[in-house]
Amino acid sequence: MKIYDYFQNNVLKNPNKTFLKSEKTSFKYFEVSNLVNNFEKNKFKGKFITIIDKNSVFYFVLYILCSKINKTLVTIDHNNNYKVIEKQINEFKLNNIFCNNDIKKKLILSNPKLNFISNIKEGGLENNYKKYLKCRQFLLTFSSGSSSRPKPIILSEDTKILRAKSNINVFKLKNKDSLIISTPLHHTLAIRLMTIGIILGSEIFYLEKYNLEIFLKCLKKTKSKFTYFVSNQLSEIVENRKNLSRLKSLNCIVSSSSKLNLDVKTKLVKLFKKKIFEIYGLSEAAVVSNLDLKKNNRYTDSVGRAIPGVKIKIDYLKKKEFGEILIKSNYLCTGYYFNNKIKYLNKEKYFRTGDLGYLKNRFLYFKGRSKNMIKINGVSIFLDDIVNILKVDQCVKDCIAIPIEREGNINPRICLLFVKNIFDTNKIKKFCLKNLHVYQIPTYYLKVDKIPKNKMNKLNMTEINKIITSKLNKN
Repeated sequence: MKIYDYFQNNVLKNPNKTFLKSEKTSFKYFEVSNLVNNFEKNKFKGKFITIIDKNSVFYFVLYILCSKINKTLVTIDHNNNYKVIEKQINEFKLNNIFCNNDIKKKLILSNPKLNFISNIKEGGLENNYKKYLKCRQFLLTFSSGSSSRPKPIILSEDTKILRAKSNINVFKLKNKDSLIISTPLHHTLAIRLMTIGIILGSEIFYLEKYNLEIFLKCLKKTKSKFTYFVSNQLSEIVENRKNLSRLKSLNCIVSSSSKLNLDVKTKLVKLFKKKIFEIYGLSEAAVVSNLDLKKNNRYTDSVGRAIPGVKIKIDYLKKKEFGEILIKSNYLCTGYYFNNKIKYLNKEKYFRTGDLGYLKNRFLYFKGRSKNMIKINGVSIFLDDIVNILKVDQCVKDCIAIPIEREGNINPRICLLFVKNIFDTNKIKKFCLKNLHVYQIPTYYLKVDKIPKNKMNKLNMTEINKIITSKLNKN
C-alpha cells in the first residue's frame, strides 16, 4: 500500500471525521481529500513538488498528493535566508514551487521559467492515479544538524511507511490515537508523525506557530495521546512542575533530537507517572536505539538498546574505550542527492553515523559528534565535556565550545561562547582554570545574548561563525 491508499481508506471509512486541527483551523478527511484533488489540477514539470511554507495544512496535502501521482516532495525551511532558498532550488533543479507571494516574486525575478503551484478550486480533473510502485524518490529533505550546509537526504515511500510502522510498534500506538505535532513540518520528525497519523487513521493537531505555552495549552485541550518532544522542550517543561499536569493525556513521553541532561531525566521519572523513552537517531536512519527510563533505570546515562530492525557496532578508536557508532538498519534512507543524482547507500553494509559512543551490556552510550572532538598535542578533547561541566555548575545559562584554527598555531584553540548567568567573564575563566583539564581550558571567552539555534535546538553554525569572526576581529 501507498501512503495515499492508507489516506483514501480513511476517507472512505470516516469522511466526516476530523483529520487535521491547528490553533485556528480544522479539516475533515473529505476536505483534505478535496484539497489533494484540487492541487492535482496543476500542471507539473519534472519530478519534484517543493513546499516552502510555515506550518500549514498544505504540507499534509502535498505529501499525500506526491504519493498519489508519484512525485518527490521537497521540504525547505521557510525561515532560511532567501539566498539559501534560491541556492537550494537552483542547485537541485527544484520545480513546482508552493510558497508565499514574497518568495514567489523574488524567485520569478531570478528564474522566470520556474513553475509555481496553487490550490485550484475550479476546472477539470484528469485523475491520473494508478497503482504505481512506491516511489523510490519520495521525499527530499535536509538534515537538521549543526552544519552550515545541511545534507540533502532522499527517502523512499517504502522507508517512510516502515519507519512509521516501526514507531507504532515500539511505542504501542493504537488505531485512532490522536497525535500532536509541535515541530516544524518540513522536518523528518514531523513528517514521521504525519505518516503515523495517516496509517492509524488518527486526528492530528499541528501548531502553526510554536511557543511552549501554546503547545502545552493545546496538548491539554486536545487530550492528545502521542507526540515526539525535542529534548530542550522537556528541559523547559520540568522547570515548572505544574507543566507536567498538562501532559497527563499522553500515553508516554518520547524525547528526541539531542541527549537529555541527567538532571532532567531524574525529574521526569519522579514527576511523570507513565512511561518515558529517550530515543537516539539521525535523519538518515530515524530511530536507532530506545531507552525506557523507568524499566532500565540502571542504564539512565545510556541512550538505550537498538530497536527491532537495527544493529549497532562500534569502530573503536586506537587506545580508546569508545569509537564511531556504526549501524545497519531497515530504516536507512535511500541515499544523498548530489549533482542531481542519488548517491545510494548500501543497506547491506554498516553506515557510519559520525557519532561517537560505546556499548555496555548491549546499551549504547553516546559520547558526542566526532566533529566535536579535537586533538591538542595528541590528547582527545570532547568539547561537549567542557559545556556540560559549565552547565552543571550553572556558571552559565548556555554555552558552546568551538575549535578555532588560526595561522601560526599548531593546535586549534578553544573558543567559549556563553550566555552569562551569575558569573562574570573573569569568574568563568577562574572556574575553567580550576575545574578543567589543562587542554580543555578555552583561549577565547565571548559573551553573547543568545546562542544561535534552529527550531530543532540544533546550533546555527553560520550565525555562530559570523559572531566569532566579528568579535575576534574587534579584539
